[in-house]
Parts: sequence; structure tokens; C-alpha cells
Amino acid sequence: MKHMTRSYPPENAMLRPHKESTLEKAQAKRDNKKAPTELAVGGKGEMLNRKNNERLKRKQALMDAMNKVHDPDFVQ
Repeated sequence: MKHMTRSYPPENAMLRPHKESTLEKAQAKRDNKKAPTELAVGGKGEMLNRKNNERLKRKQALMDAMNKVHDPDFVQ
């Protein structure tokens, strides 16, 4: 298996196959997992979850309002 033991000179470093690092795997795993937008209402912490849901909705509304582009970028 010559291709497995092939040594690359530094100028041909682009020939090396890309191997996904542990950091890239962990980042991809974190990016795929999304936090729920609302907490479950009902059960033991119902009042706290309801308050947290209200807080999350206010936070999301603020984020949406702050991220709006007010002046469009016209390219001429």
C-alpha cells in the first residue's frame, strides 16, 4: 500500500487528505444541537417555565429589533 505510506515534501502539502480533527467534530456536534425556544409548561416548575418563556420571547424580540438593517446598502 504505497499510497498509505507516501511521504509528502513540504511544497506538496496540499496533496494530503483532510482529516476532521476532534475540535471540528465537537464544533459540528454543538452546531447541530439547537436549544429549544420554549421550555415545557406544566408539571413541577410550571410557573418558572412560564416566566422563562416570557423572558425568552422578550429577548428574541429585542434581538430581532436590533438586528434589522434600517438603511439598505445601495451599490451604484
